[in-house]
Amino acid sequence: MCTQNGIAAGIQSKYFESVLDREWQFYCCRYKRRCPYSCMKTSDVPAQYREEGELVVPAYGYFIRGAQTTFSGVLRDRQWKYILCRMTDFDFAVSGQRAKRSALGHHWSQRGTRQWPIRTLGHAAL
Repeated sequence: MCTQNGIAAGIQSKYFESVLDREWQFYCCRYKRRCPYSCMKTSDVPAQYREEGELVVPAYGYFIRGAQTTFSGVLRDRQWKYILCRMTDFDFAVSGQRAKRSALGHHWSQRGTRQWPIRTLGHAAL
C-alpha cells in the first residue's frame, strides 16, 4: 500500500522466467496535506483465475491506494483486490516516490502472472 497519504500514480511489472512469475512495482505519489478517506476494497480482479482482469474505478474522485494479491500455486495465477480511497481537498502533491519492497511498507511490489489495463469511467487513467 502507498504510505504517507500516497496514491498509486503508476504500475509496472517485470517477468522472471526462472520462477514463471512477475514482480510488480507501484509508483506512489505522496500528499503532504491530504488524507485518504472512504476507502474500500474491490472484489477479486479477475473474478476467476485464468481470466483477463480489468479494474474500473467506480466513481469520480477515487484513487488506487494499494492492492492485495492471492496466488494459486496450482494454476500459477493471481487475483487482486485493490484498495480505493477518496482524498480530502486540501493541498496538491508535494513529491513522488518509487515504492520498494521493505519491512516498513513504504513501497510495495507484488508478483503476478498478468498485467491489466486500469481504466476510469470518463476520467484520465492513473
